[in-house]
Amino acid sequence: MTPSSSVFAGYEGTPMILEAFRKKTERIKAMIDDGLLDQALSMAGEMEQTKPITLAVVNAKAAVLQAMGRTHEAEACYAGMMQLYHVGAEELEAMHRLWKLAEVNHDPVWAECMHFDYCFIKNQVCPDEECATYLAKRTCELRRLEQEVLGDLLNARRMADLAWTCWTMRQHTAAAIYFVAGARKQGFPIAGSAFEPTLRGNLNLLTLGEQLMSDKYPVVVLYTTKSEDVEDHDVLARVLADMGRTVYWIKPSAISAQETAVSSISTSAGYGERGNVQIILHTAAVRNGKAESPSLEDIFNRIYEILPDRYALLIASRKDLLMLMDLPGLCRKVRLLSDHHSSSGYFDDFTAFGYLGDYTEYVGSLYGICVQEQIRQPSSVAISVIIPTRNAPASLRHTLRTCLAQEIADVEFLISDNSSPGNQDTKELVDELSDRRIRYIRPPKPLNLTRSFEYAFLQARGEFLISMGSDDGIVFGGLKTLLDVLEALPECDVIQWDRIFYVWPDAFSDRSGLFQTIRQYKRGQVNVSFYDCGERLRAVFKNPNHVGLLPMLYINSGMRRRYFQKLLDRTGQLWDGISQDVYISVVNCLINKTIPLVEYPLTIAGMGGNSWGMRCSRGAKSKADMDGWAREYSLNTIGYAVPGRLERLVANGFPDSANLYQSFLRALQTRCNPAITKDMVDWRWAFVFMMHQSAKDNLAHDQFIRLMQWAAEQHGPEFGKWFRDEVVPHAYTPPPARPASSTGGKSYTEGRLKDGGLMLNSEKLGVGNVFEAAQLFEKLLDADVL
Repeated sequence: MTPSSSVFAGYEGTPMILEAFRKKTERIKAMIDDGLLDQALSMAGEMEQTKPITLAVVNAKAAVLQAMGRTHEAEACYAGMMQLYHVGAEELEAMHRLWKLAEVNHDPVWAECMHFDYCFIKNQVCPDEECATYLAKRTCELRRLEQEVLGDLLNARRMADLAWTCWTMRQHTAAAIYFVAGARKQGFPIAGSAFEPTLRGNLNLLTLGEQLMSDKYPVVVLYTTKSEDVEDHDVLARVLADMGRTVYWIKPSAISAQETAVSSISTSAGYGERGNVQIILHTAAVRNGKAESPSLEDIFNRIYEILPDRYALLIASRKDLLMLMDLPGLCRKVRLLSDHHSSSGYFDDFTAFGYLGDYTEYVGSLYGICVQEQIRQPSSVAISVIIPTRNAPASLRHTLRTCLAQEIADVEFLISDNSSPGNQDTKELVDELSDRRIRYIRPPKPLNLTRSFEYAFLQARGEFLISMGSDDGIVFGGLKTLLDVLEALPECDVIQWDRIFYVWPDAFSDRSGLFQTIRQYKRGQVNVSFYDCGERLRAVFKNPNHVGLLPMLYINSGMRRRYFQKLLDRTGQLWDGISQDVYISVVNCLINKTIPLVEYPLTIAGMGGNSWGMRCSRGAKSKADMDGWAREYSLNTIGYAVPGRLERLVANGFPDSANLYQSFLRALQTRCNPAITKDMVDWRWAFVFMMHQSAKDNLAHDQFIRLMQWAAEQHGPEFGKWFRDEVVPHAYTPPPARPASSTGGKSYTEGRLKDGGLMLNSEKLGVGNVFEAAQLFEKLLDADVL
């Protein structure tokens, strides 16, 4: 690829919108040269009104604002609009401009980061002498600082200089280690330090820093495969040893296989003032078709067996960590935690971190609990209704009204409050309601959605566990019906039921008020059927719009307490993925043959204006949306699920279908069902569906399509060419104008559905919250119209 190429180069039939954008951006550049800045800005604004918005449009507007001296506004144009998967001319232009804008805006660290990114990626895309010279200079600077640190491990100032240099060269793992080493020597904590915001805003790095600041996990495993990394890793090993860690350093050796086997895990080279470094020389020697040296799996498993707490930090290149995760004997013991530019292959050779060990130890370190003890503790109530919530007391009030209307006592309503630090609104609501069945907890730190649900499940005391959001509800009598079903099906670990779908007034304006059932119901007539999990999963893969029919352990299904252990035994972990409900629903279908379905609604799936699902479905319609997502991301990076190698086959994006297919690939990596392969999905169909589901008025649409192009190429050249030639043009066709509405501005039509369900506009009936939606269901049952 040349610097002048782009994602769309190399095929005929470029969409008209892209050709129009190209001509207009050329005109804007000419206007800038002629000093016609106001006219240029006006044209850029007109281009922004045409959907979808492309990076070319963003570049054009940023160029005008930069020329006008409005440099902070120019830099803000790129918020949420950049991807570094499939880099072409537009991405290189954006990186170059961000580098120069950061210099003008007096942000030297960010400027150096962007300068490095630009030169590093450009030199890979199209070798460039100027970039190569710059990169060589930075490498020499890094080597000098490393030697200075080795010469005086007690010098915190030199350690900090090395940390910032590593940071600006995108060596985030090394930078975090050196940040912490310097902090420990100076005796100050991470909280409140100059580098805390840097660690907090990046995937899982704050977790790494906290673990290194403590002495709980004393072992680090360092794995090196490339000779050019040995020098960098030697410094890391010495610094970690000086921090009191025992370092098992696995690296290539030129000695014989027999010597490797003897030296494995037993040879100590005790450099470091307090800890020690044990060198494990590994050579993949094969003679007469048989391995004569221990395999990597053998070495890592032998280390695992002697680990205190069955947990160690693992440091290696990203490429090597991905490889280790693919090994059958390590797929449940090795996990990648650090990310470089959302899994971009450009940075695969950079040092990253993860862990070797037991998943329960890892998440236990995040939550400050012993996970195994939580799982093994006996239940104290029949049912736990788990409600993780964040800054949503208004809707939660009505959710709890549906809970407290349940006429059973043997239940707890567990409120796990993941609200912003200092926000006490949810706690005040719980205190106001003052019902003994409500139990309030708060995680020890802000958690992303997946970790928030997992933490809450682990705190539950019920024999049967169900979860819901703070805009959902329970139908009146729903828990009594559930108790009856549980008594009738004692052998079933997972039970699913129908749910009503309800859209709150503050959600989508064209869908607000929607009240939908999926079949006809008669009061008291509760039928239970069983469905084949494999068949249902295949059906949903063919139509991801039906993902809500999968057993999500969220709003439409629940599990017995013993199922915790089954999840650990079959997958090595619990909740995972970027969408915890979608991931666990796929896992449930992969590890169970059949699941019972209660053909009667027990719950109401609400979609409120504050729900993450609603915002993802809606997409980013404005820069304010983009900024909001960025803030949420920066606050919720602890425990983030970083994609593995197999997940690269799907773009990491917001459409529900992308989450579904990525969750499937993530589940496959655990080898929870060896009989299933990725070919369970028709990938051409899947890519077409994902493209169509990505809303063209979403500001992130262009970025997502570019990510899809990169993911398509991971399937192979032929697949990548097919996507580029036959799918991409449709992705940039402007959306059709909406016809005049005959439904009062709603995107749904009221009436009876062909499967027997009912669709109503509940706003016409005075329904304004999920409790009133539960009341409406009762009225419809009484009127016998369901």
